[in-house]
Amino acid sequence: MSDPVPAAKPSNVALIASLCLNLILIGVIAMGAWRAYQAPPPPPMEPDGFFPMHALMRLAPDKADAIHKILDAHRDRLRALHEAAMKARADAHAEIADPNFNQAKFDAALVRVQVADQAFESELLKMISECVAQLSPEERKAVAEHHAQHPGTRWHRHGERHKFQN
Repeated sequence: MSDPVPAAKPSNVALIASLCLNLILIGVIAMGAWRAYQAPPPPPMEPDGFFPMHALMRLAPDKADAIHKILDAHRDRLRALHEAAMKARADAHAEIADPNFNQAKFDAALVRVQVADQAFESELLKMISECVAQLSPEERKAVAEHHAQHPGTRWHRHGERHKFQN
């Protein structure tokens, strides 16, 4: 009788390659998720819902370049002011979490939040003013009509909320 010939072992190369590719894919996904979590959200470069600059550019397309230049001129300042406001908020949250909570320190942190927010809003309104100043009377009328037709903007909501009652 002859000795049985042992069967050839299947190659594990494909299995190892698949395992390596899966590990690399998991690493890439994990790194992307970590970077997305770590990166601060970009600050709003326009007052979303308040006075959208894209609406100005759509209603006055011939002024879009001038409006873009104004937005670019304010972008760095707005970003810095937004970061300062976010830092002031983080500091206020840190005061809340401090085991040795101090009401005076917390109140001072809230004042810093208010000052930072006011500085950001002031720059934002300055930018809006400069953009609107680029428009002709007819274009400003079109913008006003646009806002009248879209009552979901913050100007309308803010005004409705703060109406005085007789």
